[in-house]
Amino acid sequence: MLQQRTKNKEKPAIHPENNNASTSEKCPERLQSMLEKEQLTKILGAENDSFSKISDLLAFQEQENQGFSSLLDNSRRLKHRKGPEYRKINRYYKSKSQYWSERNRRKKCWELSGQGLTYKQIAEKLGVSEKTVQRDIKKIQPYYFRLCRNYFSRLEQDRIKEFNAELEGKTLHQRFNILSKAMVEQHKLWKIREYRRHSQIISVDMTQQEYGLPKISFIPRGKQTLAYPYHIRVHVKANFEGKDLEVDVGGLEITQKTRNWW
Repeated sequence: MLQQRTKNKEKPAIHPENNNASTSEKCPERLQSMLEKEQLTKILGAENDSFSKISDLLAFQEQENQGFSSLLDNSRRLKHRKGPEYRKINRYYKSKSQYWSERNRRKKCWELSGQGLTYKQIAEKLGVSEKTVQRDIKKIQPYYFRLCRNYFSRLEQDRIKEFNAELEGKTLHQRFNILSKAMVEQHKLWKIREYRRHSQIISVDMTQQEYGLPKISFIPRGKQTLAYPYHIRVHVKANFEGKDLEVDVGGLEITQKTRNWW
């Protein structure tokens, strides 16, 4: 018993420092990684307060690295392709002749459908399938819708109410035909008005004399603001036969504010 006690007394006490040293000798790599993580938390925790844990920050950094590496791989992969091969990925190209043939075919489909023909009759005339005719008409319909809307917006305010009543219950073909004719007429009126803005007609009637003098009238009557360039026409009427004489306006000074005769 005494021998056992003496043996126990002779055994050295185990200190925590010695224990750490022994464990550090056994697994130095694990300890080193733990120390590095602690240092990272101290450094990055002071800089980035938004990341509460080091694991969140490391996960965020890994995502950024993965995204950058994928972009880099894509750029390297695409860099090796040269010329038109790189541009033709997932694209459908058609030649000019094919484009114009399809466009003309759509126009013919639209014209024939306006004549009251069915899809089957149009397909037999053009030598294509009914599905192609249906697709072409669906493609070209929005174009004529936009044209009708554009023509209607260009109509004068006085005529809009009349056309609203006239176009009600009409098909798209009928509406387009009515509005296109109205545009032609309106363009003629616009040309006449534009011409009148640049011209002044002086009518001299020799047949209807007052006090031995010919009757002179101006067209248009009253005050009118003419636009440059000016055209003054003298219309002489004698023995019920009209003759136009073009008169060149000379000595006319034009400024921004006034127009003076010399």
